[in-house]
Amino acid sequence: MRAGIIVVFALLALFGCGPKIEGLEAGVKSTVTQVASGDTLTLSDGLSVRLAGLDAPGGDEPMAKDARAALERLTLHRKVTLAYGGVKRGRNEQAFAHVFAQSEGGRWIYVQQALLLEGWARARTHRENYARASLLYAAEESARKDKKGLWAHKAYEVKTPETLAQSDAEALAAHPECSAGTAPPAPAPQKAATNVAAKDAPTAAPKGQPKASRPRGPLDFTILEGRVVNVNVRDRDAYINFGADFSRDPAIRIADEALAAWPGGAEALKSLENQRIRVRGLSPSCRKPILRVDHAAQIETLDLD
Repeated sequence: MRAGIIVVFALLALFGCGPKIEGLEAGVKSTVTQVASGDTLTLSDGLSVRLAGLDAPGGDEPMAKDARAALERLTLHRKVTLAYGGVKRGRNEQAFAHVFAQSEGGRWIYVQQALLLEGWARARTHRENYARASLLYAAEESARKDKKGLWAHKAYEVKTPETLAQSDAEALAAHPECSAGTAPPAPAPQKAATNVAAKDAPTAAPKGQPKASRPRGPLDFTILEGRVVNVNVRDRDAYINFGADFSRDPAIRIADEALAAWPGGAEALKSLENQRIRVRGLSPSCRKPILRVDHAAQIETLDLD
């Protein structure tokens, strides 16, 4: 219900009489001269712009050409206004911006919303750039329910703990391009703690918990929905676990800097136990799935809907 209401307001704003940039910082006005992919375009002054708040397929990924065509249809040779909701520049001075394009009829279109509502991208926030996350998530959800665009392709389906679970050995077998040296040895299986005192101890780590090393090998943007089995908060990081077998079951890792800044701290994370959540993060292809999460907007609590 909440998502439906947000989408209605999104559609009303989508074709408004002017760019609706409330809550964002106004940027340059220009014209789009080139579209490189489903989430990257170039302005007449040469500025490369990456659309903030979403991720579209590129390169040889499935439906990449369709996503690019959708962005071309919305923006190519049209007047646009940029707006910012966080960090403005990335590597090579590429802009991270919300983009508003003027249609032939003079109406202003919020490009991120349009792409997500049509299903040509997935919502993806970043630690320093997550403005309008709720609005974009709702637009994505609308397209996902109707299996529009990317959501009709198996490659982009939302994963479950059961479909994502795999050991390091299984990951290597499934991805021949991964060499044996790209992943550490798999940790020994360990049942989830059942003793309340042991489970709640903030500095106690299950013996089977993967080491807090950076995931190795290629990283895939993954959306995962599932019920949290337990949350293990330690001194320098935290793990949100989706299963009892720590050698195979997916988990979320929140590293020290993100953990220190987490709204509500350890108590908020522990409250996720037994909750059904949706999480967005990078997952390694060459080892068991541990999603890297560095800000709270990446996690949605679904039981509250």
